[in-house]
Amino acid sequence: MPMSIDFYYFQSVRFATADYCTWWTFTLFSFAVIGEFLMAKTLHLLLFASNINCDGSQWDFTLPVCGFANCYFLYDATLTLFDYVFNNTVPLAVIFIANVVLIIRVVQQKRHRQQRFVWKKHRRMTIQLVCISSLYLIAWSPVIIDTLILNISPSPSLIQFHMNYVSEFPNLACYGLPWVYAGLLSEFKKWMWKRISPARIAVHTVQPV
Repeated sequence: MPMSIDFYYFQSVRFATADYCTWWTFTLFSFAVIGEFLMAKTLHLLLFASNINCDGSQWDFTLPVCGFANCYFLYDATLTLFDYVFNNTVPLAVIFIANVVLIIRVVQQKRHRQQRFVWKKHRRMTIQLVCISSLYLIAWSPVIIDTLILNISPSPSLIQFHMNYVSEFPNLACYGLPWVYAGLLSEFKKWMWKRISPARIAVHTVQPV
């Protein structure tokens, strides 16, 4: 979709290379095949799995997010595994690998380039990106690890702990992201420091005339 929007906006292919066209067709066909596979799987479930109880009675109203009792979580291990791997594990792994590659690249550029201003600018941008992405790592890592443990050796106490506590960790990304953004703005930090620092009382000495 972004490639098509870019094409219609500029009325031509901006990146006129063979690699770009190959990547465009590859992604287009790949997503089409994935969509057809999911459609076929959904139709199979609707037509042949009539015993699936998705009338709303599977929800647990005593647990957060109603117990995450989506139908495919309860009745389809394939879709559950797909959701766990591609929607949770893969993005987290990409964030971690990208952070490591970014830090290594910045360090290498610092060794080759000695411009102080350029290094200061790159360091500030790197710190900002690492802080933002690390927030997602902190928020989602407990969920990924605990879910893996549950799949290996499930137990009622661990499931209860996961539903009551671990499932709330992703909310840290939503709650903490504004504060991370604010903390990375030097002007905002100066303004906050002026607001919370004790006011300085000017002492004037009165002398007799």
